[in-house]
Amino acid sequence: MDADELCRKLTEYSKYENVNVRRAVAGSNNLHNIPEECAYEILSRLSEDDDEGVRWDVARNEDIPEHCACEILTRLSNDDAWGVRLVVAGNKSIPEDCACDILTKLSRDKKNVYLRREVARNPNIPKDCACDIFTRLSEDDDEYVREGVARNPLYAKCR
Repeated sequence: MDADELCRKLTEYSKYENVNVRRAVAGSNNLHNIPEECAYEILSRLSEDDDEGVRWDVARNEDIPEHCACEILTRLSNDDAWGVRLVVAGNKSIPEDCACDILTKLSRDKKNVYLRREVARNPNIPKDCACDIFTRLSEDDDEYVREGVARNPLYAKCR
C-alpha cells in the first residue's frame, strides 16, 4: 500500500464510530509512513476526541512524527483528564523543542502527585531543564516523587 492509500485508510479509521478502531490509529506507528499533512490532521482530530482512551493512546504514542509532536503533546499536556496528562509526562519521545515546557509545567502540578512522579521517572528530560525539575521534585512532599528523582540516571548529572 502506498503512502497516499495508507493516509486515506488511516483517515477513514480515525473517524470510525468504534472507539477501538480510533484507539488503534491513535497508537499506530504507521504515521511516519504517510504525508505530514495527513498525519497532522489525523493526530489533531484524535487528540481532541471525546473518548479519553483515544487521547490517552495518542499521548502514549512514542512514534508521533516530529513535525507535529510538540503541538499534539502540548495540547494533551493540558487535557482535562489527568490520565492523559500522566501518559504525556512519561512519554520518552517528547521532542527537545518542547520537552522542557511540557515537563516543567507537569512537574509543578501540586494537585496530582502521579504527574510529578512520572516526570521524575522520565529518563529523557532535556539537560536544559533537568536540574531545575529535579531540584524542585527532590524536595517534594511525596516520598515516591523523591524516589523517582533519585532513581533517574539523569539526576546524577545535576549533583
